[in-house]
Amino acid sequence: MFLKVTHRSDGVPGWNRARHEYAFYRDLADRVPVWLPHVLASHGDEDCIIMLFAAYNSRPAQEWGTRDWTDIVRQLARMHGAYWGMSGKENLAWLPPHPLRVTPQTIRDATVHWMLLSDRTDLDRVFVASDQSWIPGLLHRVAEMAEPLDRIENTLCHGDFHAGNLLVDSEGHWLFADWQEV
Repeated sequence: MFLKVTHRSDGVPGWNRARHEYAFYRDLADRVPVWLPHVLASHGDEDCIIMLFAAYNSRPAQEWGTRDWTDIVRQLARMHGAYWGMSGKENLAWLPPHPLRVTPQTIRDATVHWMLLSDRTDLDRVFVASDQSWIPGLLHRVAEMAEPLDRIENTLCHGDFHAGNLLVDSEGHWLFADWQEV
């Protein structure tokens, strides 16, 4: 089993993420067309959120085959397709609103976040030396790329989609875990 416990006193960012995940499993989990980790028990109140999950295995992305990648992409596309044009979010007020248009401030914020990430030595195998030049250059072009992106329909997104959040059950199904950033 895997236990997640978050207290309000842990701070706003962690508390908000835990509330999102709790709300996701309460309000949406039975309606998303992807495999999810099984919640064995959960409790949420104004001070604490507790979620007990069945434990699953993971596999490093380097070990995935073509079929694995295809299955994952197919599930992700099915989820986005099911929620494409998402407008009626009744009983889902906890979902964040559609992102606002790109502004000079959001570009500055993204640049600061990139600088913080690029300085982390634990990510040296993720961001290689060539990333140090093309990613900042891309950030300076965000405004010109933003207009077409702003017209894309709203859809439900995982929000923290990476190999570490993809688990495998005993039947070989890919499970999408960690819905704190939905």
